[in-house]
Amino acid sequence: MSIESEFLSASISGFREIKSVIDRGLAQVNDEQFFAALDAESNSIAVIVKHVAGNLRSRWTDFLTSDGEKADRHRDSEFEMSESATHAANHGGQIVFLAKHFAGSAWQTVSIPRHGSTAFNAAKASHGQH
Repeated sequence: MSIESEFLSASISGFREIKSVIDRGLAQVNDEQFFAALDAESNSIAVIVKHVAGNLRSRWTDFLTSDGEKADRHRDSEFEMSESATHAANHGGQIVFLAKHFAGSAWQTVSIPRHGSTAFNAAKASHGQH
């Protein structure tokens, strides 16, 4: 496999993992929580999702011929930040944080459970992943 193919494969895998974590967090909030902001200086999960979607669409639509903002994107109506995979992961962390806050004691982990690293690593090793 070429370095380009390896990079593309790793990038796609990374984006899928970010999306999976976000989806599992979103599944644990109701509509009211989805649209709630913790305070006047915070964004709701809905605003963060809209922002990430706009950013990813801008970065990856026609990415070989144009980059950045598309004419029909209104970034100021989302809020400000920057760039792709790291950007999505950062906002994914915000989404999961807010979802965990709203779920409270009903929260179901979206990653490795507390005190579960040994079992997680053993399961991953048994599937040949590292």
